[in-house]
Amino acid sequence: MDNIVRSPIDVVFVFDVSGSMTLMKLQSAKCAFQSAVDYFKANSNPNDRFALIPFSDTVVANKVVPFSAKQDVKDQLDLIARTANSFNAGGGTNYSAALQTTQSFFNDPSRKKYIIFLTDGMPTVLRTKEKVTFDFLGITWTEMADVEYVLLADGRTAVRTAYSQHGIKQSRYVNYQDTEEKIRTDAINVARNLGMNNIVLYSIGFGNHQEVDMGYLEKLSAMTGGQAKQGISQNLTEIFQQFSKLATDPVLNGTVKIPLASFDGNVQIVETDQVWLDEKKENAYTPRLRFQIRSSTIRS
Repeated sequence: MDNIVRSPIDVVFVFDVSGSMTLMKLQSAKCAFQSAVDYFKANSNPNDRFALIPFSDTVVANKVVPFSAKQDVKDQLDLIARTANSFNAGGGTNYSAALQTTQSFFNDPSRKKYIIFLTDGMPTVLRTKEKVTFDFLGITWTEMADVEYVLLADGRTAVRTAYSQHGIKQSRYVNYQDTEEKIRTDAINVARNLGMNNIVLYSIGFGNHQEVDMGYLEKLSAMTGGQAKQGISQNLTEIFQQFSKLATDPVLNGTVKIPLASFDGNVQIVETDQVWLDEKKENAYTPRLRFQIRSSTIRS
């Protein structure tokens, strides 16, 4: 009997290990994550690639498992599972750093690319570069500096810390709502860039409505042609398996690129949650409808 052989895929698991992930929640997440690993082991293509990126305030570099060109797929998945089982929780929640690092892993444009993103909280940290004026011992200067924005757990306090190239640190309180918007907007821009590169984001919000903003996660995922689902301990395994199956199904998904030059200036695009433009306003992008593919490579 003929069997359909799907094309190889790239999948990066992105795992939130911030301080809001209690010991019980972390253990539930690890168990559910193992079910995704087991699914991919049972349904893998020998040329599939898998990676793991844990994050809190930033990416937890010493626990990252990158793609492997040499290791057997099932051995790679076993390594990912062992690494995830060693996670400890602590720190804030930096969506942007995690998703930007993930995008840098995808280096083969011919492959279908997926992110399975687990978080139990809202984004609270952003690290970026900005032009900052420092004042130290009466000396004032301006430079492009590393800047960190942090929303504190009290829900009222936000801090901006700038780090000079000369070793000077400058912290001050900033408006909470403005900082929250800045952090969220940055992650939206990252998700938009994922979509422009045909990287599909499947998001899992592990917690109640006070802990996770499902509307926000749905917006991030929709910009890539992906989905978001809310998880609790009782259904987390099922959601991991659903998203794992979506990644291995032969489907058309991701985003559609529309070159505006082809309309000779006769079409004006208004940006919405479902349609956006690149920086040069040369191309429009929109999530692609999802279709099941009836034909594929056939193995006799």
